[in-house]
Order: sequence, then structure tokens, then C-alpha cells
Amino acid sequence: MDFGVYLIASVICGIIAAVIASGKGRNGLGWFFGGFFLGIVGIVIVAVIPNLKQEKARWEEDDIEQHRLRERMKQEKIKNESFRGHAAGRLDAHDGALGMDTRSIQGPPPTPGMLTEGLQRSGPPPNPSEAIWYYDLNGETRGPVSETDIKAMLRSRQIGGTTILWSESMSEWTPAKQIETFRSVAGS
Repeated sequence: MDFGVYLIASVICGIIAAVIASGKGRNGLGWFFGGFFLGIVGIVIVAVIPNLKQEKARWEEDDIEQHRLRERMKQEKIKNESFRGHAAGRLDAHDGALGMDTRSIQGPPPTPGMLTEGLQRSGPPPNPSEAIWYYDLNGETRGPVSETDIKAMLRSRQIGGTTILWSESMSEWTPAKQIETFRSVAGS
């Protein structure tokens, strides 16, 4: 009699495990045997494993969303390129009307950690025959100033030998003491 009760309980556990597994997109026959041999433990295991149907639906939703976002980015890129072309054409027409070429005018290169938005002029405009210099002062890009102005600021210690400088003849910002022109004033 005890074996009969054990067998009926095992079959019931196997059926419950198979139903739960089938509802989660798992193999019902395999989980029937898991529930049959493991009993309540088999039912608990199949109850806590992830639902494959829900995961598959989530993956499909993610794929659709990623595809939609890729298409949206392509459209935004096309719009951006179109706007850039339109703006460049308008600026070229404006330059033509004024007899200027603003594309060839260069300013200081962007440098990480420096504010280049509001360049602050210090002193009178530089002499056109001298090199035009920009310098960093407390995280702000300042200039344009002349070579003479930079030397005067170095002498008066408004800026130091470690102050980084840039001019159009340079490829990157460099400390004043490493620039030949300012080495004698900045100290080596």
C-alpha cells in the first residue's frame, strides 16, 4: 500500500511539473520525469526557472526596438548632413557677397578641459606682423595676444613657465618654458 501511495504521489508531482514546464516553454516530458523522481523538489525547481516564452518575447521586442532606433539614427544622420550642406551653402553665399573666405580662418584648437566658448581678449589687439598667441588661465582660453604681451606677462608673473600656449604655427598646446621664443623669460 505504501508503494502505491508513493507511486500516485510521484505521478501527480510529475504531471504538475510537466504542466508548469510546458507553460514556461520547457520540455514537458523531461520535467514530468523530473517531478516524478524528485517530487516536490522537482516542482519547486521548475517553478523557479526562467520562462522561455517571456524571454523570447522580450528578445523579439528588443530586436524590434533596436531596429527602429537604427532606422531613426539613419534618418537623423541624413537630416543632419542635409542641414550641414544647406548651412555651408548659405555661409559660402554670404562669404561670396562679402568677398571673404571664413573657411580658412583658424582659431585655437579645442583642448580637453579648456573653455573655448568665450575667448577673452586681454589687452589691445596684437600687431599683425607678430605671431598671435592664446594661453590658458585658470581653465579659460585667453587671447589673442602678441608675443610681446606673453613675454610681459611672464616677466610680471601673471602667467608662469607651465602656462600652456598655442599659436597657429603649433600643432598642440605647449607649456611656455618649452617654447624657444619664451624659454629665456619663462625659465627652463
